[in-house]
Amino acid sequence: MSIERRLAAKERALKARRKAFWKKAGPILIIAAAVLLVWGVYALNKSLTEINYSKGISKDGKIKGYNAKDCLNGLPNLDSIDIKVEEVTDELVGERIEKQMKSLIAAKKGTTTSEDKEEEKKDEEPVDYDALLTDAWVEEYASSYLGDYYDHTAEGFKKAIRDNVTGEKRSAAETEIDTYLKENTTVKTYPWTFTRNLRKLIPDAEEKQNKSLYEAYGFTFDFDEYVKSTYGSYTSYRKQVKERAKEQTHVVLIWLAVGDELGVTATEADVKAWKVLDLGDTAKDEDKEAYWKLAVEEYGLPYLMMDYRVDQAHKALYDKVLGPAE
Repeated sequence: MSIERRLAAKERALKARRKAFWKKAGPILIIAAAVLLVWGVYALNKSLTEINYSKGISKDGKIKGYNAKDCLNGLPNLDSIDIKVEEVTDELVGERIEKQMKSLIAAKKGTTTSEDKEEEKKDEEPVDYDALLTDAWVEEYASSYLGDYYDHTAEGFKKAIRDNVTGEKRSAAETEIDTYLKENTTVKTYPWTFTRNLRKLIPDAEEKQNKSLYEAYGFTFDFDEYVKSTYGSYTSYRKQVKERAKEQTHVVLIWLAVGDELGVTATEADVKAWKVLDLGDTAKDEDKEAYWKLAVEEYGLPYLMMDYRVDQAHKALYDKVLGPAE
C-alpha cells in the first residue's frame, strides 16, 4: 500500500474515533450508505417525509439563529487544557507483542488464549518470544493480522503493534479531552428548533441502525417490539429520547464553539471530499459522486456541513492540545 493510501486510511481511523464520542450522547446520526433507504412509516408516527436532518441548521453548518458559545456556560480556555498522551514505552510494546503473539498462536492452533496459558504452565521452560519472532513466524502466523498495511516481517509486526499501542494512547487522551469539555460546560440556552428536531432524528437513526444490523444476520426487525423490550413502553422511550436530544445538543454546541474558537471553516468542496472518504481511497469517481448525491438527498447539505465542522473541530483541538497525530 502506498504512503498516500496509508495516510488516507489513518485519517479515516481518526475520523471514526472522533465520531465515537457522539455515540455517548445518543445513537449515531450518520448512517452508512447501505442503509440510506426509504422504509415508510415509523413507530412514532413520523414518516420519512417529515424527517429533516437539516432543520434548524444554517447553510454554513451552524445552528440557525444561535452562536454556540453564547449557548454554553463554562467553556474552558482552550489554551489551558493540560492533557497529554501517555508515553508509549518499549516495555509496554514488548508486553503487547508477546500478548498478540500468544493470541495468534492460539488462533492457529484452534485453542483459546486461556487454554494456551494452561498449556504454557505445563512447559518446563517459558517460551522465548523474542527469539520466536522471525520473518518466517510472521509469514506463518501474522499475515492476515498485518494485511497490506505493514511488511510481513518481524520488524513490520513490531511496527504494527507499536502503532496500535500509540493509537490507543492517543485515543484515550482524545476521550479525556471530550470528557473534560463535557464535564466543565453546561447548556445555558437550548436552540429549540434544533433540539426538538433531534427528538425525531434519534428514533429514525435508531431504527435504521437496528434494522440494518438485524437484516445483515437474516432477521426481521420490529421497532415496536424493540422499544417495548428495551425501554418498557413508548412513554419511557420518549422521555429518554428527550434527554438524549438535550445531551446531543450539548455535545454539538461544545464542538461548534470549539470550531469557532479555532477558526474552523466549511465549504461544500471540503465537506464533499471529506464525506466520500467513507467509501475508501480506492472508490471510483462515479461511486463517489453517487454517494455524495445520496448523502445530500438524505441529510441535506446543512447537516453534512455541521457534521464536518464538528469533526474538524475535534481534529483541530486534539492537534492543538496533543500535537498532530503521528
